[in-house]
Amino acid sequence: MGRLPVPVVIAQHMPPTFTKGLAEWLSKETHLRVEEGYDGMNLEGELFVVIPGGKNGSLERKNESFILRVHEEPQTIVKPSADVLFKSMAEKVKSPVALILTGMGNDGTGVQRSLRKRDLP
Repeated sequence: MGRLPVPVVIAQHMPPTFTKGLAEWLSKETHLRVEEGYDGMNLEGELFVVIPGGKNGSLERKNESFILRVHEEPQTIVKPSADVLFKSMAEKVKSPVALILTGMGNDGTGVQRSLRKRDLP
C-alpha cells in the first residue's frame, strides 16, 4: 500500500470500553498504524485514529497540522458523532474527505453539504 500523507479520523458509535479494542484489532488485521485517540493528540499522515467511545471528537488547526480534541459537548444522540467531526472538518480543513460507511439514523448527513469545496485561509 502506498503512503497516505494525511491522517484518518474514525467516529464509530461505540461505548467507551470498545474503541481501544477496535483500534488494536484494526491495527493487527490491517498492519496500519491505528490508535485510540486522546485529547491533544497530534494528527499526522499514515495515522488512523478512533475517537474514544462515549465522547465527541473534533479537529483543531495548529499551524499546518491538526490536533484531535476529545470532549463531551455538544450533547448528541450518539457519541462519537460524525456530525461533530464533520463540522470541525468543514471549518478547519482545506480539502476534507468524509465517508459514511453505515446508517445510524442520520448522523453524518447533516453537515455533508458544508464539506463541499470552499475557500478557507
